[in-house]
This record gives sequence, structure tokens and C-alpha cells, in this order.
Amino acid sequence: MSSQNPYQPPQSNVAMPPMPGQVDSLLPAPRSVGIGAAIDWLSDGWRLFKRDFGMWLLIDLIMIVLVAIIAIVGGMVIANLPTGIGTVINALFEIAMTVFITLLTAGLFIGMHESYRGGALDAGHLFAAMKQHLVPLVILGVISAVLSIALAWAFEALWQAPSAENMSQEANPEAMGLMMQEMFSGRNLLIGFIYFMLSVLISLLLWFAQPLVVLNNVSPMEALKLSLQGSLKNILALILYTFISLLITFGGALLLLLGLLIVFPWLFCASYISYRNIFLQ
Repeated sequence: MSSQNPYQPPQSNVAMPPMPGQVDSLLPAPRSVGIGAAIDWLSDGWRLFKRDFGMWLLIDLIMIVLVAIIAIVGGMVIANLPTGIGTVINALFEIAMTVFITLLTAGLFIGMHESYRGGALDAGHLFAAMKQHLVPLVILGVISAVLSIALAWAFEALWQAPSAENMSQEANPEAMGLMMQEMFSGRNLLIGFIYFMLSVLISLLLWFAQPLVVLNNVSPMEALKLSLQGSLKNILALILYTFISLLITFGGALLLLLGLLIVFPWLFCASYISYRNIFLQ
């Protein structure tokens, strides 16, 4: 007979009940879910976040310190470089930062996956993906950074800024009117629309790419393709999820740092739940 007290609460994490039919293997094709799934992602994400609440706060602080130190040191170095060289180095620095953050956040997907199945998240998971999936994640990070930088440069080159003469006469109502006409010309509106749509496309390409690489050993290019496919099949749920996430982030920002320390890991856990819902069986 067991000596364990049957009324004693469990001493370790208890795995969350999987959705019907899910056995943690990759589906042949992403599943399509209803728009209401966005609410489930957020509610189940909150449950997953609460399980490791204290550890998430520690991970938040570690990431903030690491990224801040690298950004400050890199910014100081770039600021002292000549303009031409500084522009190139700044782009390379942005790529390196994107790769670094990709490696950190990918490791957290490993931690969330273990926590979901009854294990425990710990700060070491921040660096877990560097040991197991370094090369594909570096490739993914470089692709992400290059796409974003190229789009930003193209927008800057094509956007028609107001003339220097009108900008220098901001107090003049006529000059202000001309400046507004220049800013919101048909050309600029079209460029702005194209920029927005391409930004959305990049976001959909990357939305599920990290967990697909680190949890299913999918190659970077295949992960991007599957992420786009899964996102487009569930675009309404993702739109609702994004809208609610923005509201939650705004509410967290009102509470300053403490609110965001809670909001960001919560939404990160919700993104893991959405990956499970769409890609795993």
C-alpha cells in the first residue's frame, strides 16, 4: 500500500490536458481552426504562464539585461564610426541582434514545450536552442533581419518626404498645407500600403517558424513555408489574436515595466499554444 497522502497536492508541474487528437507529432498540413481559437490560445497561454510565473519574471529580467548591454555597447561603437561605414556596421549589428534574440526566444519554446508536458521551465532554456539548433536558427534569424532591413531601406528610398522649404515654414498655414499634401500624396499612400502588406507577409512567414525548427526539426525554409501556410489558413483567428494582444499590451504598458513583464511572457505562451493547436496532432 502506498504511503502517499491522497489529499496532498502534487509537488511538481502537472501536464496540461492535450487537445483531442494531439500527440505532439507534426501534422501533414497545418490545421484550420475557427476565429474563436484566439480566445483559447490566450486563456491556455495564461494557464501555462502562471505555472512558471516566478521563473518567467527572472527570464524577463535576464533578457532585458543581456539585450540592453549589447545594444548600449554596440550603439556606442557605431556612433563613433564614419557615416558610410557606420551604416553598414549598423545593419550588420541589427542582423546580429536579431539572430541573438531568435536564439534566446527559440530556447524558450523548448522550455514551454517541456512545461506543457509536465516538466519545468528554467532560465537555462534561454540558451537551450543554441546547443541543439544553432545553424538553422542563425539562418532563420538572418533571413528575418535581412527581410526587415531591406523593406525598411526600400520604404525610406521610395517615400517622398516633404520638401525642405515647406518643413522650414511649419508656422505658415499654406506651407503646412503643402507639406501635408506631399506626405499624403497618392504615391506615398500607395507606398505605405505596400509597405504594410509586405510587413504583414514577413510576420506571417516568421510567426510559427521558430517552434517548427526547434520542436519539429523542420529546415528554416520549410518552416517559413509552413508558417505562412498555417497563418493564411487561420488568418481570422490571428487577426483577432493580434487585436486582443495589442489591447493587452496597451493595458500592460499603463502599468509600466511590471505590466509588460507579465504581458510579454503571457503572449509568448499563447503563441506556443497556437502553434500546438495548428501544427500538432
